[in-house]
Amino acid sequence: YYLYYLIECWANNERVREALHVKKGTKGHWQRCNWTIPYDHDIISSVPYHMNISLSGYRSLVYSGDHDITMPFLGTQAWIKSLNYSIIDDWRPWKIKDQIAG
Repeated sequence: YYLYYLIECWANNERVREALHVKKGTKGHWQRCNWTIPYDHDIISSVPYHMNISLSGYRSLVYSGDHDITMPFLGTQAWIKSLNYSIIDDWRPWKIKDQIAG
């Protein structure tokens, strides 16, 4: 659990929050997920799911961390590229009300 403690310290560090453009006073103390949730379903890859919803006409937003917080963005980019979609627009910051959100 030491690693989880370090993550919590990192996420609550003011310098880190500033680097991530978290506006001061907008977020309280960050805590890791509740690991006691009775959940045991796991999949090897989510690529087929994303391919299926895309072929069905649905749009989706994928960002690093929506499947596994330990997955670096390069891994996310690699599996998105494996879908062989046409690139419509370059990667760019995601903002909400002029706040960088991702």
